[in-house]
Amino acid sequence: MSRDSKHPCLQATLQDLEKEKENVQADTKALAHKHKAGQNKLAAAKVELDGIMSETDRAKGELSRHQETLDNTASEIATLKEQKTKQKAKVKQLQEESGTLEHAIRDKKSASVSQTTRRHDLEKQVKAMETREQECLETVETLTREISGLERQKE
Repeated sequence: MSRDSKHPCLQATLQDLEKEKENVQADTKALAHKHKAGQNKLAAAKVELDGIMSETDRAKGELSRHQETLDNTASEIATLKEQKTKQKAKVKQLQEESGTLEHAIRDKKSASVSQTTRRHDLEKQVKAMETREQECLETVETLTREISGLERQKE
């Protein structure tokens, strides 16, 4: 006879221990399965987080490019405003020159000249001033168009 058959209490305890061992093994197997599933979920979450981080970095880069474009546009606007101010000053100066030239032309035309050579010289001067006046008027018109164009660009 075996030793187990001599002790029935030991036989029952041994059977209980075998069942407990089987239960522990089953629980261990279930826990291992749950652990593996948890690891898989963690890996999937890490992949998703990496994707989110990539998208965040891409969005930051795009935002940076938009900010750079905005800064460049603001700089261009400032430059255009400065050009407009300079051109307005030049238009004013040319208008003043034009007024002075018109006045000089009227003065020259109204002056009485007794000598023919003097009259011819004055006519030449008047002609030159009229040419300069026309050039000034054309320049004023050109600058006025440029200012209008800059104002439309600004808007």
